[in-house]
Amino acid sequence: MKKLRKIPGVILNAVFTLVLIFGVALILLRVMGYKLYAVKTQSMQNIYPAGTLIITDSTAAEDVKVGDVISFTVAKNTVVTHRVTKNDTENELIYTKGDMNNSEDSSPVAYDNVLGCVVFGIPYIGNAALYLRKKYVKIALIVLLALLAIYLIASLVIRIVTKIKRRRKSEGENKEDFQR
Repeated sequence: MKKLRKIPGVILNAVFTLVLIFGVALILLRVMGYKLYAVKTQSMQNIYPAGTLIITDSTAAEDVKVGDVISFTVAKNTVVTHRVTKNDTENELIYTKGDMNNSEDSSPVAYDNVLGCVVFGIPYIGNAALYLRKKYVKIALIVLLALLAIYLIASLVIRIVTKIKRRRKSEGENKEDFQR
């Protein structure tokens, strides 16, 4: 019966550990200079479906080759990820196309707008990243993390107090045995 009571704690610890490891990995990627984006559309569905978290490495635009998948800005807060069809180094323009689109993108990408080449993608994680950007979700997550921290601290304090009480009780019993 005691083993059954431990299962939720073991599961919680495993999930917490996995989330922590994944979070640290993402932070390390950012520190190493990689950029993270979430795919929102189906234009690259065959390799990066909507909801994929893509990791992009900074690449000089002149080094981009035909067939590379790049991320680039089209507006202040809009990033697009498409495949390169042509790199016009003379005019400093890159032509792109989404794999699932029927035609090339309507406007070429200026070299200044190239963010880099996509290194890899992690399916479904981008959905979580998009969801976590919402204000109410951030607040709920902070409250949840605070409650989890309080729970972990309280359970640690309870364990410590219980050990101290057991030790004092056993020391008291040992004194009684010694006095007899």
